[in-house]
Amino acid sequence: MDLIALLRSLGALALVLGLLAAGAWGVRRYGTGALRLALPGGAGGADERRLHVVERLALDQRRALLLVRHDSREHLILLSGDQVLRLDPDASAETRVASVTWGGEAAHA
Repeated sequence: MDLIALLRSLGALALVLGLLAAGAWGVRRYGTGALRLALPGGAGGADERRLHVVERLALDQRRALLLVRHDSREHLILLSGDQVLRLDPDASAETRVASVTWGGEAAHA
């Protein structure tokens, strides 16, 4: 086998492997159902998950609001630097805002 044939074969192999990798990434990123479950790291369908991020709103570069749903309950969460604040409209006045810092300390405001 001469050098040109060897380079052509290696190029074709690299092209096929690249197309396979791109297809697997596309199915993992955008696919649903059985194809997504078959790939490593592929998550189950949306019906199987109990936790959903419904919406995210960036307030500025350090703060964002998240609307999170688990089962049938929704929670409004404020992410701010190293703090997470849960804003619950259903909670009583004492437990309306719970503050959790990344250091593991919890405080109620």
